[in-house]
Amino acid sequence: MSETERLINIKPSDIQLEYSDFGYYSFVHYGMNTFTGVEWGSGKEEPSMFNPEIVDTDQWVRVLKDSGSKAVIFTAKHHDGFCLFQTKYTEHSIKNSPYRDGKGDIVQQLAESCKKYDMKMGIYLSPWDRHDSRYGFDEYNDYFCNQLVELCTNYGDIWMFWFDGAKGDDAPAFTYDFERYYSTIRKYQPKCIIANCGPDVRWIGNEAGKERVSEWSVVPVDPPRTESDLGSREYLADKKDLCWYPAEADVSIHHGWFYHKSNKSRTAKQLADIYFKTVGGNASLLMNVPPSKAGIIEPRDVKTLEKFKELIDKPFKTPVEKNSENLVKTVVIREDLRFSQRVEKFKIYADKKCVYSGTTIGSKKIAFLKKAVPANQIELRILECREEAHIRDIEYFA
Repeated sequence: MSETERLINIKPSDIQLEYSDFGYYSFVHYGMNTFTGVEWGSGKEEPSMFNPEIVDTDQWVRVLKDSGSKAVIFTAKHHDGFCLFQTKYTEHSIKNSPYRDGKGDIVQQLAESCKKYDMKMGIYLSPWDRHDSRYGFDEYNDYFCNQLVELCTNYGDIWMFWFDGAKGDDAPAFTYDFERYYSTIRKYQPKCIIANCGPDVRWIGNEAGKERVSEWSVVPVDPPRTESDLGSREYLADKKDLCWYPAEADVSIHHGWFYHKSNKSRTAKQLADIYFKTVGGNASLLMNVPPSKAGIIEPRDVKTLEKFKELIDKPFKTPVEKNSENLVKTVVIREDLRFSQRVEKFKIYADKKCVYSGTTIGSKKIAFLKKAVPANQIELRILECREEAHIRDIEYFA
């Protein structure tokens, strides 16, 4: 087998192939930290400190869907260990809070809201737990899996489980039994995506939504998270084991993951630029929008999201027929990922002049041309490729 054949033999699973079209979806950080004003809780907080008067998950989902998001990932348990769902396996949970007299369940509320507004729901369950005394011992893995079973079986379809590797310097040395976590999820939710510290989707390597110049989905097994090149031929030449592992960029609308009134916010333009470079650069975008103590996404953030949606829609409002003389400013290209990711370098020409240069394409490349050109003059030239290119579609916009 040639080296090129080795690379193009790496292809997405059915789950990963469907995921490649999602593009942009949302993170919702909400919980004990919303009320204590910190990012990482100590685990010593009393359940009574979680005391919202109302939690309007309908508003969350409605606002996020209106922004173009296709799914919502919710922090069912953060590092402080406080669980925002009804669980049999710890007392450090919403059942011992004043919210709805201990009968509240934010995961259930969100599941109902997602169903109402036709949105996918995902769950973040923190492996690191600063409260639970079992943490650091094998029995903690039992506890974690028991909660995974609860979440997989009590709330309908789960689109994604999202795990991270965050762990403080004071945390006990402890190895999470991730393979057991994955098999538990696959047993009860076989179509669920397992992301970040998971086998289906990888973290892009930063929390600023910054993409690589060339983002590859064919990468080494257990790739280094932050290197600038993970998938070129040169980089992969001495890597024995390869896998399909697409990138997800995560960023918060605020400079912080939980809502704190004093936190500065990113502008709609900054967020839109991140969207174009990630979703338009063979990655997905997970954007965090944290509700406040009032249990809602605050009006200032709603306005930011409305402006964000306006900005990300603007380049695509006017489609242009390929053989027309109408002017084109934006070109969108997608590879057919059933045949792997192949294109390494391309250029777009019009009237024999280069109006765009790019490297990888993958799930989507959004190309803003140097100048507006007639559609019937546009030519896509594939300059470097792993055997022949398989282009799924090309779209033109004025």
